[in-house]
Amino acid sequence: MRFGLLNIDPVIAKAIKERLCGPRETFISEEIQWGKPSLFGGGFGETAKRSRKPGSEEKYALLLRKKRDDSVFRRTVTGLMQWCAAGVVASIGLWYATSTVPNHTMIAALIGFGIIFIGAVIARVRAAQVSQKRILEHEILFEELKSTLAFLTLTRAERVYCDVLVMLSQLEANLEARRTIRKTLSYLNDLLADARRLDRQRKSLVPALGGNPLMQLSKEQVILEDRVKAEQDDITRISLNQSLELVKTRIDNTTTLEQALQRILAQEEAIVNALATMQGAFARMQVAPSVQTDKATQQIVETVAEMNRQTEAVEKAVQEVLTMGSR
Repeated sequence: MRFGLLNIDPVIAKAIKERLCGPRETFISEEIQWGKPSLFGGGFGETAKRSRKPGSEEKYALLLRKKRDDSVFRRTVTGLMQWCAAGVVASIGLWYATSTVPNHTMIAALIGFGIIFIGAVIARVRAAQVSQKRILEHEILFEELKSTLAFLTLTRAERVYCDVLVMLSQLEANLEARRTIRKTLSYLNDLLADARRLDRQRKSLVPALGGNPLMQLSKEQVILEDRVKAEQDDITRISLNQSLELVKTRIDNTTTLEQALQRILAQEEAIVNALATMQGAFARMQVAPSVQTDKATQQIVETVAEMNRQTEAVEKAVQEVLTMGSR
């Protein structure tokens, strides 16, 4: 199944690109010891500190990288030589053709250099079409995907999403199914975006809850109530009652925040399960007839739409809680 970084979640795509398109010395991960420092004609730095040697998939990913880099170099050199030859031939032809024109030598030379310069730009653009970055944008292979994802720090939703990508990269679906899967990938990207928004909201709630654990506040309330009952001095009792009311307010706020947090956690869990369900739906597209493919696609679309509605509802409810708490 063919798809590229342009088809997947942009955050994950960027992380993959950084590892596969960065310097060869740190290809995929700095933890991997690729070999002797002379492998790429330069030093690896402190190679001895690298924890392990590359596996078969990582070696294949490096082989692809080297082939693509070599292809870029060959295209650049070949194109440059061709345009240099064209520039020289054009200069000589113009020199003879304009022999009666003043400064014809300079004119011919300038035109020749202009042709070479334009040709160098064209050669570089053509060579970039087979570069590592350009190819990965349109096609990333199973070995590249799996070897890179192992080194990314991912949330649970992102990990399940990446498991779906790895599974898709191994599918041998028919043409119709491939087109449908590539189109449907955008729905998974939306689902992952929902998960990230919820994660940001969850993190915004944690500081508010950190200093007000409900159990501790409840104990404080009981202690204050006992003190109010036992206190004989009216002025002291008034102060204790004020403290008691403030604690009750904090308990109410914390209870509301915890309820909002539980809603976020529940929706995050629902999104993870939805992503896992997508894996099975995509798998059915592999050899399924068009009717089944359409049915699986419809299931994915409906699931994502429902998740989007639920996520928006949770976000709205949490935002209302935060707005009330700030008043």
